[in-house]
Amino acid sequence: DPSPNRGVEEQQKEPREQKEPILDHRKESAVATTPFFSDSEQSKPEVQFHQIDLDYLKEETSRDEPIELETTQNSIEFGTVRRRKKPQSPLDETELRKLRRMIERDDDTASVEDRMDLELLRDKSARGLALRKLKARELQPTGKLSEDTFSFLISAHFGSMPWFTGAAVLLLKASIFMLISSNMLEGNDSNNPLGIPASVSSLVLIGQIIALVIAVASQDDIRTSLTYFYEGYDQKWLGEAYVGANYTKWFVSVGLQFLQGALGLATTFLLILTSDDVVSLLLDFTAVEFVVLLDNAAFEVARQGFFGASNKLETGIIEETEYPIARQRTPGLQICTLVVTFVVVLVGWAVIYAEQIKGTYSPQAIYVQFDDSVRPELGAYSGFFSLSIKPWSFDIQRLQYHADNGKGYFGYCMKENAWTFTLDGNGPCDEIVVQSEQTSSFDITSVGGSSWYVTADMDTGRVFLMESFALNLGCSKDDDCGSSDRGSCINDQCVCTENFYGVRCDYERQMTCSRIQVDEETPIFRATREYATTYDLLKNEEDKIVEVYHHPVYLKQSGSGFDLIFHAGFRWIITNSRTGFPELEDHSVKGLAEFFTKRPYHAIELSSLEFYSDPVLFDSPDDGDSPVGAVWNIVRGSSLETANKIGSIETRMLCAVCDENENPCLNGNSCDADGSCVCTNGAEGALCQITPLGNGRCDEYFNGPVYNYDGGDCCQATCVNSDDHRCGTVRSGTIERAEIGFPKCADSNVITPSANCTSNCWAPSSRNIPFLSAENPALTYLSANGRIMAMAEPGLDALRVFDQTDSRWTQRGPTLEGTRGSKFGKTLALSTLPGAVVGRRFGMVPILMAIGLHGVGTAGVRVVRWEPNDIDWRAVGDTIDICAVGGLNVTDTCDLKALDIARSGNRVTLSVVRSDNVALVYRHTLSETGSNVWILQYYAIGSERGDRGADPTDIDIYESTSVSPTSTGVYANSVV
Repeated sequence: DPSPNRGVEEQQKEPREQKEPILDHRKESAVATTPFFSDSEQSKPEVQFHQIDLDYLKEETSRDEPIELETTQNSIEFGTVRRRKKPQSPLDETELRKLRRMIERDDDTASVEDRMDLELLRDKSARGLALRKLKARELQPTGKLSEDTFSFLISAHFGSMPWFTGAAVLLLKASIFMLISSNMLEGNDSNNPLGIPASVSSLVLIGQIIALVIAVASQDDIRTSLTYFYEGYDQKWLGEAYVGANYTKWFVSVGLQFLQGALGLATTFLLILTSDDVVSLLLDFTAVEFVVLLDNAAFEVARQGFFGASNKLETGIIEETEYPIARQRTPGLQICTLVVTFVVVLVGWAVIYAEQIKGTYSPQAIYVQFDDSVRPELGAYSGFFSLSIKPWSFDIQRLQYHADNGKGYFGYCMKENAWTFTLDGNGPCDEIVVQSEQTSSFDITSVGGSSWYVTADMDTGRVFLMESFALNLGCSKDDDCGSSDRGSCINDQCVCTENFYGVRCDYERQMTCSRIQVDEETPIFRATREYATTYDLLKNEEDKIVEVYHHPVYLKQSGSGFDLIFHAGFRWIITNSRTGFPELEDHSVKGLAEFFTKRPYHAIELSSLEFYSDPVLFDSPDDGDSPVGAVWNIVRGSSLETANKIGSIETRMLCAVCDENENPCLNGNSCDADGSCVCTNGAEGALCQITPLGNGRCDEYFNGPVYNYDGGDCCQATCVNSDDHRCGTVRSGTIERAEIGFPKCADSNVITPSANCTSNCWAPSSRNIPFLSAENPALTYLSANGRIMAMAEPGLDALRVFDQTDSRWTQRGPTLEGTRGSKFGKTLALSTLPGAVVGRRFGMVPILMAIGLHGVGTAGVRVVRWEPNDIDWRAVGDTIDICAVGGLNVTDTCDLKALDIARSGNRVTLSVVRSDNVALVYRHTLSETGSNVWILQYYAIGSERGDRGADPTDIDIYESTSVSPTSTGVYANSVV
């Protein structure tokens, strides 16, 4: 406490440079205080201080004006000073000048009197200087940190809990903004990377402006950070006001606050511009605004103590601490920052809105494929439609899309609230052909996958749902056009390189099939005439493929014109150049190439057609570069508009040019250098696609499980004859069909039908034959050659005869029926040609068959035959009554026991054994006009009944070369 009573030497010994401490409630040792004074002492206030800084004193004494300060009898608390009403000037102007001169001179040369004067002036000035400092501190502008978690990053020590809280909120906000922005930018095409809608309604525009105003007003992070930068950093004040503050932390924290504010505003701006309806705009905007104010909300939660005591204490310090600043915060600065930010945002919005009006964000081109199920001609209008800005109503933001081939356009009809397709008329609401479901969207592709309706009749206005309508962008990015060597996406259309073509550069010119033909396994195209079976690729004089609707054209000369196959937008079409294009003068390859390329061809101009394929949907597996595999239909009509489907046909087409990789020869065959297949294993066709399965010839390559053992051709039980081949035979020299049997049978199901049998097994030699009735057992009779079988069902008095020409048993003629209750067929005899003879014959071999009729005392035999040219069974003579025989008495035991029949030329011999042991032999001569009488040639009576040793049970007729009478005197003409 300097006073006039202290010596000069004592005062000179005190240090000269000691700065006044900052008044901070956390630094109690550095608080300057003033003593309490009574009212009588107010005329000479005393101020207590540590030491006067002479340099500062020198600076202050250079001022000419007096120093004035008001104070009170109270201690200075937290850097604040209370004012008093009466000012006081410690030094007048003369004293200040004298003090300044003395300080500027060298004190060593001053006299003792001067030194005393200097000490008195110093003492007086010191008190005034202290008061001036207090006055300056009271009048100097002060600042404080904003009440948000960003302030934690400035005020708190690095690594403390408040600092981590501020960093966590910063990262959370930045992560949310980045996630929202990434989601909005994801999947957008290169022409519109921000995903800006094509346009928006007037209500949405108003909502966008309101939302932008609110977003700028509520975004205080930008304004706060700019204010901090304006005030600057003063280590003397800010650095000592907060124990954790330093310049690096302050600069980084303020910079991050500015960047996050800018990121939040940019995210909000993007969200506002990408909204196309008011509700979603307001909902999304409200959600983002919550994230924007998340740091303020976190500060309030920390102030209430939910984040711990250290965070709560830090909020109190930030709220209560003020620090001097070099520049005063003015309302103009805040307003200027707000206005500049809003102007920048508004200019950005205006630029984007102008681009929306110009159609920059609208699809530049769309590819449309119409369904022709209601209106047959509609498929011909398929193709590309390009953007055309044509204001046809007050809503100038809606755009039109006109067909590249000049036929029709898409527009938005305000009356129907839908996108429409029209051919002519004064606008999109006039003569609507096709329209979408109701929508307010400005982007036509947004309704491409929704329901579209076609007007069936303009007069009645009836509309039907289109089943297969497609509306898409031609492309949205280069990847949609394949790899870079295929093409690139320009204005939403794929621009293909020289070697590729198609809507999306799908087809390679060199790989397009140069020749197609009708598959030999299917019928040819036949309508009013037979169409060509082979078609070649149409190329122009430059050897380039001629395209129609982005697909190639195929042709084959037919008379004076050409049969043509080309795509018509929705289907492949077959017509003739003469009837389909009557206006064409030059019906040559060159003339047709020029006809299709001189202008975009429109299939609506077609005059006739007789075939078209099933629909070929865009971007489907069936949408290929040729009609290979297409399903065809026969139609009638003079044009597409009148085309009427008659029915589908089985005709299919295939590529006739083989390629080892893309179109290989089938069934193990090879491709020749000229693009033709060499079929060497029995397969046939342009690609060896016709397998010889089930044709009656055993082909070794196909004799395996993959081909079902050549379709069963190699086994007797599964082989089926064909017109060209007979099972078990081969062509050998001059012998057309030589019997070889089935030595290559490899089907295990046929060779070993039972798992319990490994050798000497019974195996089926044919397929099964069903019984007429499951309740009546059947009796089977097999001929000696194994090719003819008679199946009798006596319970039904029915008999069927079957021929085995392959693995199948085929019934010969109608079912034979006997007298009810006669057990017709219980006893039967067959006579056929020898097996060796049968093996060399085609068709039905002759059969002679004797059928027994049972009944005690009424037994008989009926004989029938079938000759090669017959179509039904013929009786051989009358039915023989074997019981009423001349010279023999009818007994009550007479019934049929056994019989046999044989034939030699036209002579037929029948032998019968009765149940009473009587044997009979009959003869008949076959003749178209001969007698129907059977002649009894011989009979014999056996032993009495019961003599089992002499009981005859069967009788056989054997062939013999002898023609002389036998010892019995019976002439049987080589039959004994």
